[in-house]
Amino acid sequence: MSVVIVGGHDRMVRQYMDICKKYNCKSKVFTQLPGNFKGQIGQADLIILFTSTVSHIMANGAVQEAEKNKISIARSHSSSSSALKRILEEYCHTCYGGADGELGASIRYLSQKFSMVTPEAKATLNDIATEELGC
Repeated sequence: MSVVIVGGHDRMVRQYMDICKKYNCKSKVFTQLPGNFKGQIGQADLIILFTSTVSHIMANGAVQEAEKNKISIARSHSSSSSALKRILEEYCHTCYGGADGELGASIRYLSQKFSMVTPEAKATLNDIATEELGC
């Protein structure tokens, strides 16, 4: 997944990029308005606007490019690392994938449930499985 971050703090650029990498996302970060801004956005899958730290010109340019290229936009007033993580979790769903993801853990608990003898043990494993999925 390709992500473009518009806004944020200059001192956080490296952290933004590292967080995106952990979510298997390629990232471009624009904290200041560069020349040919619209052309540099490219074909992203998601544009993240940190609304409290972005100029109107950058925000409008990003929205226009998103509408033109049918790119999803996520807006956050906060430009913190936790705000970025929350957005990426919502859009990337990587926490569910892979052998060590929540989906894999949930399936393992559900599989074990059928080998349990007592109804209490089955119910416990069922509860744990649904908790893994955040249901």
